[in-house]
Amino acid sequence: MTRLAWCLFGILLLLAIAACSTSSPVNRPWVQADLRALNTQVATSPATDILAGYTRTTDLSVDIRIDMLDINPGDKYTLKIVLWDDRDFSKSPLTITIPTTGTVQTSGIQVGKPAIWPRVV
Repeated sequence: MTRLAWCLFGILLLLAIAACSTSSPVNRPWVQADLRALNTQVATSPATDILAGYTRTTDLSVDIRIDMLDINPGDKYTLKIVLWDDRDFSKSPLTITIPTTGTVQTSGIQVGKPAIWPRVV
């Protein structure tokens, strides 16, 4: 499956889970129930090979974890996460852009809506 297809698949799964928000501690360990997708195909570069995607929600946040085969600080690529929902982002999806160097950026937030502050760890 191509990277775009994996991103779209992950986004759809994330939205399904985000709709059923549950309360839980922010620092709890990731568990198997958080797993949303496993990638069995090999990418052209180990640094861009996504192995698994996880999501979980709390009262105030949606956590997304993406496991990659290898992270090489010398590689230059950008990871984009695009989120749709049936309310705030139905017409203009929320896009979170995570470059290997530089700052994380968001776009698609409507005027008058609360700001979204992504945190990349």
